[in-house]
Amino acid sequence: MILKSHFQKLALTFFVIALFVSSTTALAFQSVKLASTLFETKKATNAPVTSQTVAPEKEPTPPVAEVTPAITNIPPTAKTKKAIQQAPPPTNPAPQAKTEKIIEKTESGNQVAIASEGGVTETDVATYNFLVNATTAISAPDQIPFRDETEKNANLETPLKDFFKNNLLWTKTEIKQMRQIIITDCADCQWNGNYTGSYSTSGNTITDAFGWITLNVHNYKDSKYLIDYMKIILTHEYGHHWSLYYKWTKLNLGVGTRFPDDYYSTRLLPKEKTASDYSLGWDHSDGEIVAEDYQYFYSGYSTHAMKDLFGLPPDAIKKWFTDLGNTISPINSTVPTNETKTDNPTSATNHTAKPTETATSPSPTATPIETAPAPDTTKPIVAITKPTSPSYEWTSGDLAIEANATDNVKVVKMSVYINDALIGSVDTDGVVATWHYDRAKVGQYIFRITAEDSAGNVGEATITITKIAKANESAGNSAGASKQVEQTSDDRSQPTEQIKQTNNQNAPLPDNINDTKTE
Repeated sequence: MILKSHFQKLALTFFVIALFVSSTTALAFQSVKLASTLFETKKATNAPVTSQTVAPEKEPTPPVAEVTPAITNIPPTAKTKKAIQQAPPPTNPAPQAKTEKIIEKTESGNQVAIASEGGVTETDVATYNFLVNATTAISAPDQIPFRDETEKNANLETPLKDFFKNNLLWTKTEIKQMRQIIITDCADCQWNGNYTGSYSTSGNTITDAFGWITLNVHNYKDSKYLIDYMKIILTHEYGHHWSLYYKWTKLNLGVGTRFPDDYYSTRLLPKEKTASDYSLGWDHSDGEIVAEDYQYFYSGYSTHAMKDLFGLPPDAIKKWFTDLGNTISPINSTVPTNETKTDNPTSATNHTAKPTETATSPSPTATPIETAPAPDTTKPIVAITKPTSPSYEWTSGDLAIEANATDNVKVVKMSVYINDALIGSVDTDGVVATWHYDRAKVGQYIFRITAEDSAGNVGEATITITKIAKANESAGNSAGASKQVEQTSDDRSQPTEQIKQTNNQNAPLPDNINDTKTE
């Protein structure tokens, strides 16, 4: 169920994606749940299983404490990969019930748009209430709380977290909002993996989001490849967290919206043959294709559920994932205009302390000393790759700005300034910015992008952006937000009326600056 709700000035959206999803009754809960049938419901009888023999009866012995066998995270062997590829987690491509909408109002008069597909269960609500105020500081996968509801699979924690940390694409930005990994053994559940996410909005902007993952061992608990299947399913589910967290918080695209057009063009994926929901089937849902692309690149098992339909993702999609992630504060209409530009466009420089002799300085001795290495005084080199012209006239459409930096040692920080106003900083060597045309005032802007290395040396590059007014636009005024909503609604797979209801609450899109984590 997708339930997008606005109450007073804060709106909460609750979202669930499941590997093999059940279709349950929706609760009257101000949240969003989107159920995705990732894999079909029946137990995978074709999965490789451990051969078992019946032991002869013996005299009763005193009970002993159960010892959980250790499992280690080792890369899959060629034999294991072949076995998994011959029996991957099965999928259910059948179309699901089409999304429907209900419009309500809160006491404050804000709209509540409800689009149903699946439903929010009592367990989802209880888990959400437990995690919404979680205070555990998470900066790496091994710090994610791990809950084994089966009380028999605690041995999965260490290898899964080790696999997560060393194999998957993650950063400190979105990992801190991965609140929990749950292990369950549910025979009646219609899924093998489940991602649940929630986001809040303030006004028209999605402000924050978090999620958690549930892995269902039921269909694979008797398989000698249990850990391998759990790695594949975990990777797919984190692919949802990665793509949706940044889609929500950095692109301001809520549930029911499509991914940016550059995903489809880079993926060579026919946008008209896919949907933002499951109306065309699980294997035609773009959210599931994105998650499988992530799984294909990072799980290490080289499987992809949609390869026969849409082929394997090109290597350029791997860069698309990194560009999507890791963002800083958005560019918005509060950026200073050229009239308020300051006259001190200086940046941090490297200062090397030099000793000076004084009258009381002792005379140097002849004792040999080890020569210190020469200090690093080489500045990073910043290259703005988009736009390619140092002076760019912006007449229409979203403006993409990309830059990267190189250094003789290491780039540790990049910062973006517009008219000398600091927009934000990232701790990587690449940055991607998107500025929506309708959110910028007419005028001239100086983008200055700096890069700092580990020694404190700073290099920079600048580009001048001049926004040209449209025929119906004058300096100091930007195009109306309603037009942006109308444009974005044209390429949605859901009914136009529903999209307008949804976008009246959530558009226009904020502008984003993204950094790139280099793997």
